[in-house]
Amino acid sequence: KTFSQNSHLISHLRTHTGERPYQCTYCDKAFTEKQNLVKHNRTHTGKKPYQCSHCGKTFSVNSILINHVRIHTGEKPFQCTMCDKSFSQNSTLTGHMRTHAGGEEKPSHRAHNVEKNIGSTLEGRNYINNIHSAYIQPPVLNVESPM
Repeated sequence: KTFSQNSHLISHLRTHTGERPYQCTYCDKAFTEKQNLVKHNRTHTGKKPYQCSHCGKTFSVNSILINHVRIHTGEKPFQCTMCDKSFSQNSTLTGHMRTHAGGEEKPSHRAHNVEKNIGSTLEGRNYINNIHSAYIQPPVLNVESPM
């Protein structure tokens, strides 16, 4: 792999070494990147800096705000490549894709845990990325930054 910035290389190498230098002061969790620690700390502090311009609801993570705003706009950027259905969230499309493979639309709790455990290894993450990339086209979003 190649990286445009040295910091991205360092962060990537931590996925191989297991190094997690950013330790939470509230609990025993540690992170490979400072930004992930900052997001995590909001679970302890209750800080929610991202506000919906439609209804005023606040969120601790920008990606959750992005998903929420789609409730107001009706935007469904995740489109199934096998039928005409579109979805507001990537996870909903992933569940839908199981119907084309003969599975259930809503995966069981056990199936979710298996996928989570598979994703904990490098080979597992590569497997999941290969499976999902065939179905998911990433959206391009324009989101205002928080005040």
